[in-house]
Amino acid sequence: MTPTLNQLHEARTALDSPLFSDLPGDIDISFEFFPPKSEKMAQTLEESVATLQPLGPRFVSVTYGAGGSTRERTHEQVVRIQNEANIPAAAHLTCVNATKEEVNAVAKHYWESGIRHIVALRGDAPDGGAYTPHPGGYANAVELIAGLKEVADFEISVAAYPEVHPDSPDAQTDIANLKAKFDAGADRAITQFFFDPECFFRFRDDAAAAGIDAEIVPGVMPVMSFAAVQRMSGLCGTAIPSWMEGLFEGLDDRPDARQLVSATIAAELCRKLYAGGVRQFHFYTLNRAELSYAICHMLGKRPKRRPVMTARDRLEKAASERVLISDGAFGTQIQVRKLTEEDYAGDLRLAADQKGNNDILALTRPDVIADITRAYLDAGSDVISTNTFSANRDQPGRLRGRGYGG
Repeated sequence: MTPTLNQLHEARTALDSPLFSDLPGDIDISFEFFPPKSEKMAQTLEESVATLQPLGPRFVSVTYGAGGSTRERTHEQVVRIQNEANIPAAAHLTCVNATKEEVNAVAKHYWESGIRHIVALRGDAPDGGAYTPHPGGYANAVELIAGLKEVADFEISVAAYPEVHPDSPDAQTDIANLKAKFDAGADRAITQFFFDPECFFRFRDDAAAAGIDAEIVPGVMPVMSFAAVQRMSGLCGTAIPSWMEGLFEGLDDRPDARQLVSATIAAELCRKLYAGGVRQFHFYTLNRAELSYAICHMLGKRPKRRPVMTARDRLEKAASERVLISDGAFGTQIQVRKLTEEDYAGDLRLAADQKGNNDILALTRPDVIADITRAYLDAGSDVISTNTFSANRDQPGRLRGRGYGG
């Protein structure tokens, strides 16, 4: 791929100091979480989601344990994040240890729960050994994608491997498999984490040469623990640069310093990717928010300002989400209308202690009561609770006759 003038300018800017000056924040971001195993971990996840939500991620994803071991917890967290944090959420789904019917049932359940995005993966064997397809299941991600598209019109993300999948014989076969995923209906690919930006650029060029013009999003892993990254890299085939171990040496007991080093490494990687034209980033958070938040901030991403909602806006939003039971404060509404004694009395002769009685008003001016009722219903109420008619049993019947009763 021949760099454009703009990319050459970005490449030069990336070498200037300060490295992150004047970045406009014109990036799309997404985050990956995993299902928590305890109440404490659930609280950490909830806090992480709350921290990252103001950055406006276009989606977040929740992983699926080996062999479907976290199926229920994945579903719970995906639905919860989408409904409570108001972030589009994607569920990971694999082929492992399940028949096609079982996988389809899980997918259908997601669709019925309002989830429209699936991260479709072949998955790995639960014991870490060689992958073997289930006799009645989907053999691989390509088959899974095609099956999901038959269940519903899901948005589908898939995995990509800049340094070649461990089970793939070579890079060409790996690229061909990625193309097959797109041909089956995938919308984007999210890469395994890597530490060399040139590795991603070569992979992107190879994919384009193979006829892939879909979105390929780099997956970024901020290093929480160098030992943990070594283990994960060994499993997925990611190369660790020789200089990285030295940067983390002596920081095992200094978590704050380790986080600073980690943020610096990941932010510089993202800055170089940005200089090469990348505008979408997917962060593997490991359920920790601060590193990903700091990197996004350095790339110019800022929290989105929430629009100021009026009382009516809040009421209408609540009305769209749930049934509202309004306490019919008719007396307050009558005062707002500033009714006079003549308005109350009508053709009736009233004693002095009757002039403010709402029951009397229901008899003399039913149009006013109907107007107040209409105002509550127009505001979004489904049920109105009031004692206005305690001495006038036939008035609710009159309102129902006007179309206000259930």
